[in-house]
Amino acid sequence: MMAKLLLLSDIFSKTQATQALAKSLDATLLCANDTALPATQQHQAYQQFIAKGGHDEYLRRVMQAMERFRQVDVIGFSAGASAAWRAISQSRNVSRALLFYPTQIRHHVDLVPSCNTDIIFARHESAFDVKQLMATLSHPRTHCHRSAYEHGFMNPLASSSSAQARDYGNALIAQWRRPD
Repeated sequence: MMAKLLLLSDIFSKTQATQALAKSLDATLLCANDTALPATQQHQAYQQFIAKGGHDEYLRRVMQAMERFRQVDVIGFSAGASAAWRAISQSRNVSRALLFYPTQIRHHVDLVPSCNTDIIFARHESAFDVKQLMATLSHPRTHCHRSAYEHGFMNPLASSSSAQARDYGNALIAQWRRPD
């Protein structure tokens, strides 16, 4: 039997795509903020995210969500992936995690995950050197991968997204979800 699944959105929060993904995975969806209407522009989404408390508030909500499960798998995107990274260093309820392009992880390289964690980095990030960060995060439970796609490739609202990129990401999720 598979563990329950918690899906953590990026700053665009509750979009048709995140809702569809959560439904297809039978996952509990936790959004970056509870804004009724999702933002369609990255700047607007970021402003809404910061207005609702930003990264620290999202971490608090992720920790609360994790406490509701005895064992849970986690998939996170961008801000959700960054919050998950911080949370899994503290929570013992997480069985494993799959994190897509968690840029804020660069501020928390000293944390050690409590479970096996696969991190899918973007091909390039303007704020840091992806290869260097991957080397820094070397740990027996941390497995870093560098995609051929840019940050946000799983989000149809992101300029970096394409059907090919989303197919790649969905294939990674399907492979990760297969029981051992």
